[in-house]
Amino acid sequence: MKIGLKNLVRLYYTALMTFLVFTFADKLLQGLIHSPCVDLLLYTMMWVFLIIQATFAYVHIEEIKQEDYTLMAFISDSIDIVIAIYVCAAIGSTYNENTYTELAHYQHLSIPFIILAINQFSWSVMVKEFNAPAIFRVNILFWGMLAVTISESLYHSSWNLFAIVLLIVLLGILRALDKAPSSFDSMAKRLWGDVE
Repeated sequence: MKIGLKNLVRLYYTALMTFLVFTFADKLLQGLIHSPCVDLLLYTMMWVFLIIQATFAYVHIEEIKQEDYTLMAFISDSIDIVIAIYVCAAIGSTYNENTYTELAHYQHLSIPFIILAINQFSWSVMVKEFNAPAIFRVNILFWGMLAVTISESLYHSSWNLFAIVLLIVLLGILRALDKAPSSFDSMAKRLWGDVE
């Protein structure tokens, strides 16, 4: 606690970015050079948009006042980082010793993202920040990944991987735009008021 929660989360995000870069350089890039395939290209797209979203998340944490950054918010952010590392490790495990091996189940990706959505919603509650665009993105992430998880349990298909990547790319674009449909924005204000 003497170090400070925000200092710790800065350190953890630095470790996450290092891991993300290492995953790309050591696994995805080598795979694309030595064993190019559509799946590795999809993983690379997902990696790019995970970097974008992690960057936005870090900037947003920096904007929160030190006194408003609680222990629970720190724990929630730490869970986000662990999930991101797990997803990247799963992606990285597909390329080893100059060969590409398909994941046995894409639920290794979709289920962590469901947990991530729940965790991010909890974070908003903990810091009392009911931001309509953020809640809109969390809804898309949760329901989209739940649909993929159900689909994958019925039939293992590369289309499920495509759906996961499409969702991550869409969420990255929505994060950059930071907008929500006006109808969703109105609903959020009715439920939570104008709290930001």
